[in-house]
Amino acid sequence: MRLSVIVPVYNVETTLLRCVHSILAQNVEGMEIIMVDDGSQDGSSLIAERLAAENPSVQLIRRKQNKGLSAARNIGIQSSSGDYITFVDSDDWLLERTYLPLLDYLVLHPECDILEYSVLRTINGKSYYDVTFSDATYRSARSYWINSKAFKHSYAPNKIFRREMFLPEKAEPVLFAVGKIFEDVELMSRMLLLNPVIITSSHTGYVYTVNNNGITATANGSDLRKLLETNLDIARQLNMRFMMPENAGKAVDEAEVPFYLYILNIQISVCRQLHSIPELPTLKVPLRHVKGIKMIAKVALLNILGKNTWTFFANDLLHL
Repeated sequence: MRLSVIVPVYNVETTLLRCVHSILAQNVEGMEIIMVDDGSQDGSSLIAERLAAENPSVQLIRRKQNKGLSAARNIGIQSSSGDYITFVDSDDWLLERTYLPLLDYLVLHPECDILEYSVLRTINGKSYYDVTFSDATYRSARSYWINSKAFKHSYAPNKIFRREMFLPEKAEPVLFAVGKIFEDVELMSRMLLLNPVIITSSHTGYVYTVNNNGITATANGSDLRKLLETNLDIARQLNMRFMMPENAGKAVDEAEVPFYLYILNIQISVCRQLHSIPELPTLKVPLRHVKGIKMIAKVALLNILGKNTWTFFANDLLHL
């Protein structure tokens, strides 16, 4: 079993060494590390060159022009040779012994197409658990999305993918959409159509660094509309009951409440920024399933006013 680790590189001279050294320290036999320099303008290129020269398991692919994260990952995927593929963003890193227990798990579960593991988030040097899992196997895309609350953690880097998930033998490649924001969510929307066997692991190892200037933190209304549309597409393909016309105005199915509330928050942000007509069906949500004062207030208004609530949000009359 061979693992390919893809590291997109773009203007990360202060974090690249930490990232790649943490991958090398995993001591996984036969592992290949593919760095894709996406037209860096700082010292990242020289650091990447040195890492590739000093470590036989590290290879460097250089691009003169910056094409973005998705394009860099796609080049890495198509240049890889591993049975399994994973990603590490170059401002993140891995804890010791992250991969070995996960690869042992894959040996015991050869049916697994995607193995997802827990994430630590760091903000200003402080770490806390961002995503934690129980050990579980999902053979239904709908079950995975609802029961693991996958909509909250549709990142690519904390997953190990069977190679065929990206490069099936008798079908077109399933790659990251170039030029699209929230590319990880969009990718998962297409992978779910393949009905993969997904296993979640309680094992922790990926350390995610919060970037206050990153795409997620600076997304505008148009960006959020694309995220909304992707999540609505997922809701349709997974046959979420709240998307069915005959359920309009009814109470949201209990199992679907968390996903509905997640989309609801995105829809409210889109309404506020673009003053647009809502695309999410307006249903009632039992307040016993809602947490947080602001969210309870939003849902209470929605339950009372129904579709009229969107007028308040679209005109930003309610600062919730």
